[in-house]
Amino acid sequence: MIELAPALARTAVALSPFHWALLGVALLVAVIFDLRERRTPNWLAVATLAAGLGSRGLAAGPWGAALGVAGAAALLALALYPFARRWLGGGRVKLLCATGGWLGPALALELLVLTALAAGPLALVYWLRSPARVRREVAENLKATALAQSAPEVSERRAASLHLPLALAIAAGAGALLLLRSGLLLAR
Repeated sequence: MIELAPALARTAVALSPFHWALLGVALLVAVIFDLRERRTPNWLAVATLAAGLGSRGLAAGPWGAALGVAGAAALLALALYPFARRWLGGGRVKLLCATGGWLGPALALELLVLTALAAGPLALVYWLRSPARVRREVAENLKATALAQSAPEVSERRAASLHLPLALAIAAGAGALLLLRSGLLLAR
């Protein structure tokens, strides 16, 4: 993983194993909702953000909580365009921001990259399991994207059962981040 700029790296507040476990429980609940209902409830995203900001505040005082707000805001800023194009649902954006509230700006960008890497194989699996008409639509959208160098908006007519459970990718990204940061995944 590319090292963060030294100034940004200094803003990191280390999460204890207990705090990582709390975040993991929140993300697990989000994954269960997303797999069952293809949505992430607002109450869960708000509770996750509040718990993250509170944990950061207890760990590092007001500065820690402020960095949590910065992490959530950074991910919100980066997720607004995909949300506006309907590539991401509002609940998934809120869950991503809530997770950024736990991590702060130093780790939020790494979370976004790891989440995107986890979403790729997930999308491939769901694409392969989709009905033929959906696979054709996705192939046409990819072709149009390549030719126009701009991805189209997602249609609102697609059934919720065909939406990717992106909470799973967010949880996988956070898990990979934990393993990377703890040195369990890659030796430093």
